[in-house]
Amino acid sequence: AELFNLYWGDISFVNGILTVQPKDGWHTKNYKKRIIPLHPDLIKSLRNLKLHPTSPYVFCNPDGSGFHDIRGSFNATVERAGIKHLTFHEMRHTFASHLVMNGTDLPSIQALMGQADIKTTMRYSHLAPEHLHRAVHKLYLVPSSDEDLT
Repeated sequence: AELFNLYWGDISFVNGILTVQPKDGWHTKNYKKRIIPLHPDLIKSLRNLKLHPTSPYVFCNPDGSGFHDIRGSFNATVERAGIKHLTFHEMRHTFASHLVMNGTDLPSIQALMGQADIKTTMRYSHLAPEHLHRAVHKLYLVPSSDEDLT
């Protein structure tokens, strides 16, 4: 629903951000707006996206009307790509999982995902047990006085 209700006016190419915010007839799950930094590759892709000359929607039908359901075209694309058993919602999980596996803290992921409860976000933390190992290895330990310092 957030993608279906994304307007060009919600994107600041200058600041590299996207604002998810309530609109007439639609609101976010928690009724709050949030600002999401955009990756430079996404900014480039959005700039190259074909625009409908009068539609406010970033993603729209050829007549400029907003999307309501993309399951059919998404499933056809997934099938053509040879990917098995992928739903559109799993793309959110993939986003969060990759952030976790690259060391992003859970409160930041929670904010990016727009999740009200950190417990929802914590479901992604089990995906990268090596993340805990990396965290411990970041510590700088001072040798004790009885250790050879050479």
